[in-house]
Formats: sequence, structure tokens, C-alpha cells
Amino acid sequence: MKRNSEYIMSKLYDPLHRAKPAQVGVDLTVASVRPIYPGFTEKLGGDICNKKIVGYLDASGKMHMSPNIYGVAPLEIFRNEDGSLTTMWRLQPGVYAVEFDQGLQPLAADENAYIIQRSSLNRVGTRIEGSIFDPGFTTETLGATMFVWQPICIEPGARVAQITIETNEPTDNMYNGTWQNKGTV
Repeated sequence: MKRNSEYIMSKLYDPLHRAKPAQVGVDLTVASVRPIYPGFTEKLGGDICNKKIVGYLDASGKMHMSPNIYGVAPLEIFRNEDGSLTTMWRLQPGVYAVEFDQGLQPLAADENAYIIQRSSLNRVGTRIEGSIFDPGFTTETLGATMFVWQPICIEPGARVAQITIETNEPTDNMYNGTWQNKGTV
């Protein structure tokens, strides 16, 4: 049985209060994106966001006028028609690790969780998949793998995935593995 969104909200760490209850599950918001394959350092080209690039943000938030893509997807800064600035990840086809603004409190002995993309991403050629999170699993930062087949732009804090929690037969063998409280894939 899938748990309702009110229950799932009570199991999340959500310090920025960005998670949103959905009909089934809870929407998660993107905090960071990084390419998984080493050597994926070519300049991201094209104007797929339909905006003019005015700079790039590095991992520390410092603005640069040219890209520096060494293991992370840079947040690009775009100037909107009204003069305001927008930051986005402009992602080319590839495989990425995505971290969410949310984490997960310990799952009970009769619970497991799963992350999947929202249907809007699926319709534009992007899929997010998470592993099954076993009873006992906890982390302050949830993560998953994102497969991008068509160029896409994603803003920080965008709702890109959903988490569901299901009940299972109780177990005495609670998760206490390598990735306990470590975040992404």
C-alpha cells in the first residue's frame, strides 16, 4: 500500500520547505546536477533555453563570464526580457546525478521508498530514477540518476521528481549500509 502525501511529508527533511504534496507521493525539488561520466567537460552549446547567457555560477556561487565545467553542471545566468536574471542548468543529452533539496528520515521496518521523475520531464525526454530505499534508510540529501535524451533547461528548486513510500512486510534486517546518510547515487 502506498502511503499518502501527508505521511510522506512527515518523513522528509525539507529545510527550504520546497517539497509539495502531490496526488500520489510528494514532489522533490532539484538542488544540484552533475554529469556522471568522467570527461564530460565539453562546453554546453546551443540556445535551448531561448535566453541570452550573461554568465555562469561555480559551485561556490561565484559568477564567471565563461564556463568552467569540471565535474559539475554549471548554473548559467540568463537575462530575461524584463531585465531580471534567471539561473538554470542547460543540460545536453547524457547521464547526471541529481541531488534534491530534501532528505529522508529513517524508514520504519515496514516501509520502503522510491523516487521517479514527474511526468512533465518524461514528456520532454528526461527520466529520473532512484533506487529502492530500504527499511532503516535515512539521509539528509536524497539523490537519483537523471537520463537526458533531449536538451533541457532546469531551474534550481524546480519540482522534477516524486517520492513515494510503500508498506512492506516488517523486517528485522534494517538498512545500515555504505550509503546511509550519504546522499546521491
